[in-house]
Amino acid sequence: NVAANATWSVIEGLLEEVTGGRRSEPGKPSGLWPDNFLHLGGDEVDTACWVQTPSISLWLAQHSMTPTQAYGHFTKRAAEIAISKGRRPVQWSEVFDAFRDELPKETVVHIWKGNTKVSDVVSLGYDVILNVGYNEQSWYLDNLGVRWDAVYAKEPCEGIPSDDLCSKVLGGHGQMWGETVDASDLQQTVWPRLAAIAERLWSPRA
Repeated sequence: NVAANATWSVIEGLLEEVTGGRRSEPGKPSGLWPDNFLHLGGDEVDTACWVQTPSISLWLAQHSMTPTQAYGHFTKRAAEIAISKGRRPVQWSEVFDAFRDELPKETVVHIWKGNTKVSDVVSLGYDVILNVGYNEQSWYLDNLGVRWDAVYAKEPCEGIPSDDLCSKVLGGHGQMWGETVDASDLQQTVWPRLAAIAERLWSPRA
């Protein structure tokens, strides 16, 4: 509930607990989740329910906000809380697509949508984690028709004009959603494509 102070109390308390309220240092991990990156999500958010909820609709009117602006308020405030706890927020493509360089520069943009251009994100000073979305080179392993050689052919820095900017692509990953796999065929479904993704990510720029 973007309109409720209790929402921020919960987020603040939760992030304090998982981070310990400070950055982890070598040999000095902090919090239940010592990694200094914290994924905050932000993808596929439907804000229609906000205008249909009287208390939130009133809050939007009082603050002269559209639902999209309220979504931006929520994602940016959550990111600022994470930063205050010594963590770098990771947020999905949709957050960048909506707010671009309004986001804190500590934000890592997690790209999965084809219309979110890696070159645009790094040119604005943001680091990137790359998923390759639903296309002929997809790194989503539930795309069962995509071959390993097509996966390997995807260059993460494609379209990025310089090696300095390419270095802002921190990494990427392949993921296997459960709708098209179970324990009986998991291994033969993800391999060798997952190995091809790993090889592409740790290899020099093609």
